[in-house]
Amino acid sequence: MDKYIGTLLGGRYEILDILGIGGMAIVYKARCRVLNRYVAIKMLKEEFLQDEEFRRRFYNESQAVAKLSHNNIVAVYDVARTDTQDYIVMELIDGISLKEYLQKKGHLSWQETVFFAQQIAKGLSHAHSRGIIHQDIKPHNIMLLRDGTVKVTDFGIARLESNQETRVVQEAIGSVHYIAPEQAKGSSIDARADLYSLGVVMYEMLTGKLPFEGDSAVAIVMQHINSIPEMPSKVMAGVPRGMDDIVMHAMCPNVTRRYASAQELYQDLERIKQNPHTVFGYAAHDSRGDAALFDETRTIGASNNSYQQPMQQQVYRQPQRQQPYQQQRQQQPRPQQRQEYAPKRQQNHQSSNSSNNNRRKKKNNSSMLVAGAIVAIIAVIALVAGGMMLINGGSDNKELVTVPNFLGQDIDTILSKQNTDYADFKIVEAPKREYNSSYKEGEVIRQDPTANKQVEKGSTITLTVCGSEDDEEEESYKLIDFSNMELEEVERLLRQNGLEGSYKIVEESSDTVEKGYVIRTSPSKGTEVTSDDEITIYVSTGKKVETVKVPKVTGMTLDSAKSLLTSYGLEIGQTINEENDSPVGQVFKQSVSENTEVEKGTKIDLYVSTGKQEEQQPQNPDDGESGNNNNTTPQTGTAKVSVALPDSESCKVVIYLGTQKLAEQTFSPAGGTQTIEVTGPIGEQMLDIYIDGNKTSNTYTFN
Repeated sequence: MDKYIGTLLGGRYEILDILGIGGMAIVYKARCRVLNRYVAIKMLKEEFLQDEEFRRRFYNESQAVAKLSHNNIVAVYDVARTDTQDYIVMELIDGISLKEYLQKKGHLSWQETVFFAQQIAKGLSHAHSRGIIHQDIKPHNIMLLRDGTVKVTDFGIARLESNQETRVVQEAIGSVHYIAPEQAKGSSIDARADLYSLGVVMYEMLTGKLPFEGDSAVAIVMQHINSIPEMPSKVMAGVPRGMDDIVMHAMCPNVTRRYASAQELYQDLERIKQNPHTVFGYAAHDSRGDAALFDETRTIGASNNSYQQPMQQQVYRQPQRQQPYQQQRQQQPRPQQRQEYAPKRQQNHQSSNSSNNNRRKKKNNSSMLVAGAIVAIIAVIALVAGGMMLINGGSDNKELVTVPNFLGQDIDTILSKQNTDYADFKIVEAPKREYNSSYKEGEVIRQDPTANKQVEKGSTITLTVCGSEDDEEEESYKLIDFSNMELEEVERLLRQNGLEGSYKIVEESSDTVEKGYVIRTSPSKGTEVTSDDEITIYVSTGKKVETVKVPKVTGMTLDSAKSLLTSYGLEIGQTINEENDSPVGQVFKQSVSENTEVEKGTKIDLYVSTGKQEEQQPQNPDDGESGNNNNTTPQTGTAKVSVALPDSESCKVVIYLGTQKLAEQTFSPAGGTQTIEVTGPIGEQMLDIYIDGNKTSNTYTFN
């Protein structure tokens, strides 16, 4: 059982279990008693604790990594150093590695590849802007959360591992499948080495295969340098041509022709996501050859064994990227077929003496190149087997000098000694200072080439200097065109770029943009924003809905109510006749209250009064006449009812005797006095007369 399990680290971290063991550290699962959360702790192995210089660099670089704060990078909570321990406290990830995911699925669709690769690129972009190079990007170091979020792990740790003289052979062989050619050689590297590794990861995601396989690490590295892998679209059907361009451009062995930044790679992925037919035209410029080991136009032997017969010279051209990014993409024509760069043919034959001279010169050059190739192979063997120092240099007779260690020294002091102590070098300060809490302002935090490296006399040494905390620039993000994208996708992109709290959503109607899709943003596309800026996202609610306030129709006749509602653009629903104290024929209730704002075309139900039903008085059985008249028909007569009509287009008159309707008549146009003859029981009768729902009563004689 591990001696740390069950112990309390730093007075707060309870060690629970081992999560994994690497070449230089052991990772434990622990619980933080102070914040009551589970964490991962990466603890330096005991064999490294004897090297004070290594421990110092481990601590300083770990602190630098701890300052990284990005949604796609595993968070570092704490860095600690005691007399007997060095450890890093990190976010505990609930998920699986990309390697495990690929083993389950075999390969991924190009859309899923873009989804994961963009997140990796954003994490790398953030780290590179802080001067941190990962140096070991591979599926094993990429974690996938349950919600699809990508977390890149081991930032900054790979840099330390790669500088050690001993490494676990299995780890080296695992990483060599993804290693950049310049990194394998032992040359100075920059952020573009991570982009090469990401290109290999994308290749593996798309095809389920690695671009290069071999029996040994050396064989694999030599393929990285000289071989051309099959295009992903040739290995796996359905991969767009544009994805071929992106992957092969990221994997270009010549670092000067590779993507210049992770942000540039991200933008190309964004373009192909929005238009799968996009073609970038990189493939013709990214042919492999001698770019990583030698100068661009040198020759190498055709045979790996003898190096005696030189190949004809290859010519490469750098893609022109001087136009604005968007414009340049639009102007590039779609190639009819993939271009291949053939060896340059000689146009003019020289004399035999001249040819002999050229062959002698080429032979000498070939000998020099053999030495360079041997250097590269030795460097890879050192990476794999360990215990050997990286050998750097050529076969020429130029004087080599050792690079001093400038870390932690004051830049002004160094520059003052340029012509005395450091006359063998040209020392320059990097154009941008970077804040680092482990150093004082003005001290060197990074140098290129690194200390103790053998370089040619007169080489340039670039020193990155610590700036003030106030100078630390917040990472910015250039807004792309979000119009006609789903709001959910736009929010995901903003969260992915650390802008989750920087936007607000405003809804508005649109006749052209579908509901739930983005109309525009403020600020607009192309604007550089940070987490301090507010972004307004205007989202479509669909076509504009015209509304109207419902008028009051109670107290009106049914016809008048219908006419008024129709004039407002409303429709008539059901007409319901009910007993009510209101006059007969009058609307006493409407289904939607007055002044309620509704969409035009809404149906309104109307309730119309039938009056109050009067109770019938039972006949008196003792009434003498009733007994005599039980079987007689009551006598009826007529009466002429005079009605004064209002001046209007039409008017409706209804006459009732009790609950019995005697007459109903509509006059159009209305106005003046009209006479209506009605039939009823002989004698004087009280009649109720409704004129457009307004009641009057009068007595009339029927005879």
